[in-house]
Amino acid sequence: MEPTVGRIVHYHAGDGIIRPAMITHVWETSVNLSVFNDGSYEPNEPAVVYATSVVEGSEIGQWSWPDIE
Repeated sequence: MEPTVGRIVHYHAGDGIIRPAMITHVWETSVNLSVFNDGSYEPNEPAVVYATSVVEGSEIGQWSWPDIE
């Protein structure tokens, strides 16, 4: 799939936590994301965190496509 603005992807936040994120801009080799937090994990953090220049992959700080079954 091609990354395009508005698509939902998974953001790898670390410690095995995966957050839903929306692509807000597409660059040649990376995307900007709006990452959605679950208040039950980080009650003092904002509901949406902006991440810029994120590359595709499965490491911490990267994004991937959701598994489709």
